[in-house]
Amino acid sequence: MNKTYKLYPKVDREFLRTLLKIALPIMLQNLVASSLNMADTIMVGKLGEVEIAAVGIANQYFFIFSMILIGLCGGCSVFIAQYWGKKDYINIKRILGLGLISVFLISVVFMAVGFIIPNEIIALFNN
Repeated sequence: MNKTYKLYPKVDREFLRTLLKIALPIMLQNLVASSLNMADTIMVGKLGEVEIAAVGIANQYFFIFSMILIGLCGGCSVFIAQYWGKKDYINIKRILGLGLISVFLISVVFMAVGFIIPNEIIALFNN
């Protein structure tokens, strides 16, 4: 018995539309975030090597900050999706509020640390 398999299965256009509706905003957000670091490097690149290194160190601090917030928002989105499925709009509002407050507080902490002890932060990422 010879079975033949299609190299490419039939494409469900409705599924692709739904996938794009979900994936496109995420892709655009990642593009904007990456472009920010790239724009910094391009603008400072004309100044010199030391300046580019300084931007690289600052980007590492910003990357840690971004990953913490992305993880927090990802966790909130899981709960929101579950509550959305249950049509539990009260808990959706609670999770959104908790998420916004958490993001704000984490942002304030990272900003304060950046202003209060910038040399120590740079030393963490520098040899």
